[in-house]
Amino acid sequence: MFARVIQSKTGGMLIIDRRLRELDYGDWEGLTHQEVFERWPKLYTAYKQDPIKNRPPNSEDPREAAERILSLWSDILRSMSHENFHRVVLVTHNSIAKILLCSILGEPLSRYRERRIDNASITKIAIDKFGKAHVEYENKTDHLSGKDLDARIADQELSNLYMIFLSAPINSRNNP
Repeated sequence: MFARVIQSKTGGMLIIDRRLRELDYGDWEGLTHQEVFERWPKLYTAYKQDPIKNRPPNSEDPREAAERILSLWSDILRSMSHENFHRVVLVTHNSIAKILLCSILGEPLSRYRERRIDNASITKIAIDKFGKAHVEYENKTDHLSGKDLDARIADQELSNLYMIFLSAPINSRNNP
């Protein structure tokens, strides 16, 4: 588990929280974009326009996913204000990272699929003294070239981030 690698290098506490699990794509789970399009051409086209109103059959409602991830976000902010820590690393999945970003930045949830979050990318979010979130950078991938990740963590380049998302797929064929 990638979270354990980061935890072992930074010395932080590892907490596994099911609210970070990927969005359930229902009948589309495990299919490629092409396979989904071939089986549900009209729905897939509509889904690409508005994934909230046109969800995959038997899938999780993205609004419910937003509620669960915002619940975790609230818990994190509350803990940060009462505990003695100022950095949190969230290792999560593509759609959940996008949903959280739209939600905390006040963007329409229907646009979450428009955000680009590459696999293993980093997004840094700073929380100001008023508790407002600001994205310092999004979808950064330069850590994937040059020095290996272990060396960068050891050099404190990644452990000094205030809040990051590392997006990692369960199955690269998932998430149409």
